[in-house]
Amino acid sequence: MLPSKQLAATGFIYVWDVSTGRKLSELRALDAHKNAIHAIAFTPDASCLVSGSADSNIVIWEIESRSPRCTLYGHAGRVNSIAIMSNGRYILSGAGDHTLRVWDIQTFRPRHRRFGHAEGVSRVRISADGNCGVSAAEDGTVKVWNLQTGDLIHDLKGHRARVNDVAVAPDGLFMVSASDDATLRCGICRRGPVSAP
Repeated sequence: MLPSKQLAATGFIYVWDVSTGRKLSELRALDAHKNAIHAIAFTPDASCLVSGSADSNIVIWEIESRSPRCTLYGHAGRVNSIAIMSNGRYILSGAGDHTLRVWDIQTFRPRHRRFGHAEGVSRVRISADGNCGVSAAEDGTVKVWNLQTGDLIHDLKGHRARVNDVAVAPDGLFMVSASDDATLRCGICRRGPVSAP
């Protein structure tokens, strides 16, 4: 069973087995991050954990060795959200610097950087097929991106306040956003096929 994850104020990231409640591992976050951790996600094979912090950095942790494998530098604001493509190839991150970035997890280099929002990015998600990335922001907008090219596919407006979360349908065709304006909005992610990354 895939372990769950928990952050604590102790400076550690704990990995738990949700079926038994047993702590499987702890990662000493202070060895890699210099500030609060705001985002975490497992790679699909659960061999690595990716964390994003208020220090603007992203750290890829090896679960077995309990040590940082690599630190990704590039954001200029708090990393608020991380999503990992289902094939484990790319990381999508969104930050308070109004940008989202696509990182190649094999080369540890950025593939795309996009300035898409007027305020900080609050949440990012990737469609199940890995073709589209969705970003939600404090400016009340939701944007849909082609993850292969980095191009903007749709700019969805309508919320009157910060967008806190987005969910992409399993077929990748539509998404729903949730906002501080107490509304849910449905939008199109893509029409027709998009070439795979």
